[in-house]
Amino acid sequence: MKDQILVPTDFSSFAVIAADTAIALANRFDADIHFLNITFLDENLNMNIRKAMEKVKSEYAELGITMTSAFKSGALVDAVSNYVTEKKIDLIVMGSHGASGFNEMMIGSNTQKVVRNVHCPLLVVKQPIANVNFQNIVFASDFSSNEKVVFERFLDFIKGFSNPEIHLIIVNTASFFSQPLILLHEGMTEFKKMAGDIPCTLHIESDFNVETGVDHFAHSIDADLIVISNYQRSKLKRLFVGSTVEALINHSEIPVLSLDF
Repeated sequence: MKDQILVPTDFSSFAVIAADTAIALANRFDADIHFLNITFLDENLNMNIRKAMEKVKSEYAELGITMTSAFKSGALVDAVSNYVTEKKIDLIVMGSHGASGFNEMMIGSNTQKVVRNVHCPLLVVKQPIANVNFQNIVFASDFSSNEKVVFERFLDFIKGFSNPEIHLIIVNTASFFSQPLILLHEGMTEFKKMAGDIPCTLHIESDFNVETGVDHFAHSIDADLIVISNYQRSKLKRLFVGSTVEALINHSEIPVLSLDF
């Protein structure tokens, strides 16, 4: 069965970037694409969105990618969550301009709301991607045993890329939750073994917080993609981990893949 990629879209400039990225990934992985739009009372706006979708489908028809257009009413998060379940979506691709200051604290972006509430891998892009063959990849985690299921899915995802290299990173902050370096290294070594023949290096960084440390490191090695685990089911854990993932999505210009199953 083919993988299913969902692109929630209003065909804004950032949504177009997400659509282009999703189409490139679908072409690479032989996947199907679903465009989902939340309809409004403004019929003229809805008509323009439908025309935009049909234009995209016609432009990429020669690639042989199956594209489905769907229109739902209601809240974005509910619509996306229901569609993910209904169509068994494997990956969501969204564009984002990020948020900061008051907007980040009080409102948050639609992308933040989706990563916080919808349990599905989510790729966030902010700039056009010339090549979706991600090779220099940062994987950030706490490398606890329950993260192994996420790492296995990550390894399966990168099989479609040529010559990937993985950089495992954990950020050691000054917080109460920090662990001794020897324990951090032992946990990461188990994940390195799981990577098999894929080149994999270990990095323990120190920074003010996790998202800053991950972003600084990713830029220092000119990474193509940041992957971070969002696999935390309890409400308390999601308050801490979710905020880290959302902050990274907001602040990093590098594409971010949030893994949550």
